[in-house]
Amino acid sequence: MKRPPADIKNHEILVLLPKFIHISGNPLEPNEEWQFTCEKFKKTIGKEISLSCQVIPQEVQSDKEAQDISDVYKATLVIWGNVRGSVVEVQYTFSPRWIDERFLPHTVVSGTAEQLTLFISRDGGDTEYVLNFMAGNLSQSLHKVDSYKRALYFFNRALELLPKNRGVEMGQTVLLGRIGLTLIELKRTDEGFANLDKAVQLEPDSSVGFTNRCIGYVIMGKKDVALAECNKAIALNPNDIDAYEIRSGIYRDNGSYDLALKDANRAIEISGTVGDFIVRAYVYSSKGDYDKAILDCNQAIALQPDEAWLYAARGNLYVELNQSDLALNDLNKALEIDNKRADAYGIRGQVFYFMKKYPEAINDLTKAIELEQGDIKRDPLEYINRARAFFFFGEYTLAILDFDVTIEIAEENFGYTNISASNRLIPDAYNGRAEAYVKLGQYQNALDSLQPYLTKVSNPSADIIRLVDTLKKKLGITP
Repeated sequence: MKRPPADIKNHEILVLLPKFIHISGNPLEPNEEWQFTCEKFKKTIGKEISLSCQVIPQEVQSDKEAQDISDVYKATLVIWGNVRGSVVEVQYTFSPRWIDERFLPHTVVSGTAEQLTLFISRDGGDTEYVLNFMAGNLSQSLHKVDSYKRALYFFNRALELLPKNRGVEMGQTVLLGRIGLTLIELKRTDEGFANLDKAVQLEPDSSVGFTNRCIGYVIMGKKDVALAECNKAIALNPNDIDAYEIRSGIYRDNGSYDLALKDANRAIEISGTVGDFIVRAYVYSSKGDYDKAILDCNQAIALQPDEAWLYAARGNLYVELNQSDLALNDLNKALEIDNKRADAYGIRGQVFYFMKKYPEAINDLTKAIELEQGDIKRDPLEYINRARAFFFFGEYTLAILDFDVTIEIAEENFGYTNISASNRLIPDAYNGRAEAYVKLGQYQNALDSLQPYLTKVSNPSADIIRLVDTLKKKLGITP
């Protein structure tokens, strides 16, 4: 009896085990052994991911057939192959069904998906290696501190299982990259770069190692060093999509929009995937060219109309255009597809705030914050937007608490150097917190709450200077 498709929304991994093709020799049934290995692996998978293993009667003769049957069942992995005499030839087709693409669409899975389709085990002994590699990638994609720790366990276990003398074939460079980037996200930077450097040493002519080092430096905020690493990757491989996309993001953040667009266009020229169009949409959005950004989102949605994150991305652009109705349509669609998308709740909460629907805004922003508990990086925008909603709803004490968290996250992420429109969060949060104290009649607390900002910033914002002068007059403090 055919089983239903995998429950993607709840992070189910489905491993399909088709009937192996018997070319010669005894009619072995290796998928029974794979099922045993898969069932044993379930005990290590953890609570955040569910794993199912299903034997099916169909035979699979190519990666295309494996992908087709994978699409029917929404499977993450199809293990298939031939029996030739006493040798079992095994291949693996990997489809990352629920990778969260909030940050960089390609970086989580690029390379690995292609590598896994090429893995061939002559004796079937690589299945546990591949299962650990797969689980590590999917755990990493959840962006939680605990899931990164689980990913590290799976990647290290895969490294232990790596067949000797087959490192290149089995994607050792990609695996070391995953370990390195996971360690960097967990703030174990020296260990992380040691793994990334080892990957480069193993395959100095491969762009993958340099691309991963570029990502590592981006995570650390060292954009100039990251740019140099991406340049090396592209020099080695002019078709490295990841390197173009990441370099596009670096140029975008630096305000070099023409260069950012050039790289985004090159990525589209090479592959034209959903991620490529979204990267270009980000560039257009940063330029304030929202109409072109929306056209790119439309292209991406046309390619994958069932991806919730694409509707959330387009909804966010409609917010920038003050088109609340269109924004709500997209955000509602995103949550209809996946009701666990924190970004969709966060953006919709912002829309409700702009519409002065403060209770609805607070509800959505609270849901977003709850869903992001334990994330490797918290989003300060959700806290400051909820703080503002609390403020205008008259809940000043709750607003102060959220402004506190906003300041904590923003200071960690941005610091006090180069305060600009992109990190106005720091002065805005300090100002909002002081105003909330004023509403409570706590003028001294309001003034005291501004002191950390005033001592760290040489050129305070005009709003805060005016507020300080007002508070000093209220308290009878002479200049």
